[in-house]
Amino acid sequence: MVADDELSFTARDRSKREEAIRRVIELIVWAERFNAVVTIGKVRGQLLEDESYSWELMRTAFDQVLIEADKRNVQLVIEPQNETHMNNLNGTYETIDYIHTFARSSLGVMLDLVHVEAEQTWGTVAECFRFANEHLRFVHLSDSNRLVPGKGSFDVLSVLNTLQQMDYSGFISLEIKQQGDSLDTAKRAIEYLRSIQ
Repeated sequence: MVADDELSFTARDRSKREEAIRRVIELIVWAERFNAVVTIGKVRGQLLEDESYSWELMRTAFDQVLIEADKRNVQLVIEPQNETHMNNLNGTYETIDYIHTFARSSLGVMLDLVHVEAEQTWGTVAECFRFANEHLRFVHLSDSNRLVPGKGSFDVLSVLNTLQQMDYSGFISLEIKQQGDSLDTAKRAIEYLRSIQ
């Protein structure tokens, strides 16, 4: 949506903003059928020269898609992404503060371990997850450099233990590099996760 069609909530072109909103609403309709969440990552858009106007555009778009999410009881989750990817909502704390401005139960956060690890200056990984607990709906799990868990430098077991201590019951998915054979990569990831249960 963003890379191919240049659609986002803050696009300069109004028609691209409207199309981004329309497509997110389509995803919400689809998500209702499958009890899924809709992730808002890059589609929220970059802040342009006039940052306050960009924030206003983003807010307006979120308000519109949240009406549909509320109506269909679908969770929207914002994914904080580090500064090499986005120029806004880069960290857990900043994103949770933004979510609080909406006061909507249909808006939560999705934490990606790669991005959480990048925000170490703000606290430990466990602290970030605990801070987000009330709003945490989705977790992207991987090891460093998006390797299969257990093949990099992240303490994946500690993250899973933290989630268990928090009684986390939301979604967890793997976002890992498909090294050669996708099926083999998936098998290796599952084998590792089963081995640490």
